[in-house]
Amino acid sequence: MLFVVIIPLFTATAKSCQALSGKIPLTENCIWCELVVMKLHHWLKLVGMKQSELAQMVGCSVSTINRHIKHGRILDPDVVVRIYFITMGAVRPDDYYDLENVPPDVRALLDPKYGLRERFLPAKVKTDAA
Repeated sequence: MLFVVIIPLFTATAKSCQALSGKIPLTENCIWCELVVMKLHHWLKLVGMKQSELAQMVGCSVSTINRHIKHGRILDPDVVVRIYFITMGAVRPDDYYDLENVPPDVRALLDPKYGLRERFLPAKVKTDAA
């Protein structure tokens, strides 16, 4: 049996979220903030779905979903894609990774002495002051 869940997808903007616009502190209680980066367990809680229901929809075992939520196991790419579409884009592939905290060794590479910005970002065009 196949279940389809339709959930409206909101795009968080500074206009729609006082926390993102800096008017109030960023909190976990702001639904707009949760939709910016939504982990799978947040989505399940938001829609009131059990892990077993999602596993049935995705076509994987409940233990696969549980291992991801409880232990951070990375899901197979096909499962990630299915979850993306089932959640209507609320849980994106990059939401499975901690992209907020730059690892120290990578942070060191961002040092200006390596010139990564100059190598990968377009150079600013100098304009002559006339």
